[in-house]
Amino acid sequence: MTRKLILGDTPEWHAARNRVVTGTWVAALFGEHPWKSREDLRNRLEFGSTTKPSRYMWWGRNDEKHIIHSYGQLMALNVVPSNVFAERGSLGATIDGHIVGFERGQEPVEAEEVTSAPAYWTRTAKSIREALEASKDPLILEIKTTSEKNRSLWGRDIPRAYWWQVQSQMWCHHLTRTVVVAKLGAHDIRHHLVEYEQGLGETMEAAAAEMLEEAGIK
Repeated sequence: MTRKLILGDTPEWHAARNRVVTGTWVAALFGEHPWKSREDLRNRLEFGSTTKPSRYMWWGRNDEKHIIHSYGQLMALNVVPSNVFAERGSLGATIDGHIVGFERGQEPVEAEEVTSAPAYWTRTAKSIREALEASKDPLILEIKTTSEKNRSLWGRDIPRAYWWQVQSQMWCHHLTRTVVVAKLGAHDIRHHLVEYEQGLGETMEAAAAEMLEEAGIK
């Protein structure tokens, strides 16, 4: 299945997002989104988005570039920001960046300086470098921010709605690993290495195609 790449924040990007199921909505297809339902998704596809940007969304988007840059420095990684939307069949997803390599001879900043979960941070950092050494393919980089109130949602696994989102990103962009970096409140951070689940792309595609048919899109 071929994919179509579109630069984000363009008229073509906005039009594309209205004709496919985007990554942020995939969890709703399977009843695993905490605040979005299948009915919400169908209404969005039929009538367009009615979501008004909140201050949390504004600050989250504004902080992304800074977090991408800072994370690359903390981890001694070669990080490339991205704003590309990949449309593949009935699905589409935008990514925040790619991790294309690491600085040999340079070690990441001491975990205790940046996170309240240093042991997990260190293990994940090692896994990221091993993944980069094992394949020439880049890793997708996905940035999340959350308030202090919601930091408890981030444990050793990422929230399920975000898991579905990054699975769709990997499917649409033909890649198999994603690093999710979560800024928790003002002074804490996590990172998670997520692998693509084989066969899931076809399942997501079938569910998305069914939803588009329900909404009269295709």
